[in-house]
Amino acid sequence: MPSYVSSSAARDSRDRRNNLMPADPVIKPYPLPESELCRTAVRIVRKLRDAGFDSYLVGGCVRDLVSGKRPKDFDITTSARPEEVMQLFSRSIPVGASFGVVTVVEDGNNFEVATFREERDYMDGRRPEKLRYSKTPQEDVSRRDFTINALLYDVTGGNIIDFTGGLADLRRGVIRTIGDARTRFSEDYLRMLRAVRFAARFGFTLDPEAVGAIRELAGKLTLLSQERIRDELTHMLTGPNPASAFRQLSEYGILRVVLPELEAMHGVTQPEQFHPEGDVFEHTMLLLRHLAYPSEETGWAALLHDVGKPGCRTVGEDGIPHFYGHDDVGSRLAEQILKRLKMTTALTDHVTAAVRNHMRFASVQKMRPAKWRRLLADP
Repeated sequence: MPSYVSSSAARDSRDRRNNLMPADPVIKPYPLPESELCRTAVRIVRKLRDAGFDSYLVGGCVRDLVSGKRPKDFDITTSARPEEVMQLFSRSIPVGASFGVVTVVEDGNNFEVATFREERDYMDGRRPEKLRYSKTPQEDVSRRDFTINALLYDVTGGNIIDFTGGLADLRRGVIRTIGDARTRFSEDYLRMLRAVRFAARFGFTLDPEAVGAIRELAGKLTLLSQERIRDELTHMLTGPNPASAFRQLSEYGILRVVLPELEAMHGVTQPEQFHPEGDVFEHTMLLLRHLAYPSEETGWAALLHDVGKPGCRTVGEDGIPHFYGHDDVGSRLAEQILKRLKMTTALTDHVTAAVRNHMRFASVQKMRPAKWRRLLADP
């Protein structure tokens, strides 16, 4: 087992004061799954180690192992520089070499191999201005976003190595930043969306400090590209619990920034005899609760199907709300939203057609899942 000593005593002391990591890591024996993908990843790590470099499995693959899920991909962290990785592996792609990342192609699969590094001086809340290679794995994991994503796996000893408290947070079901939440989110504002996505995906709660920082910084999401926001929202919509994700986006003040048209659904009351679930936002969440791992088209169609209602609400002489023409208005509004998010033409056309034709739906509470899935998929 290597000696985990920071290259700077002053930095190590400062990191402990800021709760970036404990003085000593938690080390837990853990078996690897029997899969060809895992065996290939281990072979890459061993080759790096045999060449004299420190190397570990890292991040989401280790998190998923602990959670009892089979990883779909494996990331690797190493003391080897990008040029040294490329010398060792003939089939490698320097897609992110300037940021210390090389893609190694083995057995037809891609493995991201990243050099131990520190990222400094995030000037725009999107990307680091400076990158410095570091010497130790604990310096590398201390730059990551959340404790559950900072776990290492030592293939030689068969141990999980935890410098940040990620194992405890996995047991508690908590999404917690590494160190100060405001600092972590300010480095890359997209991390606020990622925090919500992970919370919804795993059924976890957000650490109170993270919630406070998100509410304070949510307005900064306007500084990000629409494409990055789009991709995170799509991940939420196509995940296991999209309703939970979008409820949290609204609760923490994110939805009014990234999708104000959805936030406008709050308080838009509907006829109780048709919609006992409540206002338009609650109705939309009801539909999303029926979805788990939908296609992009189905997810976006469900989210936007009633987006025209807030602007079309009228009240008749009998006091009953009406939403005449909201399907056509919603279709045009959905097109504006999807174009703003730089969606493909094919997806935009599919979703706007679904919104325009969604009045063919019966009451969502009584509809068989097969029926509304069919209508969303083939508008």
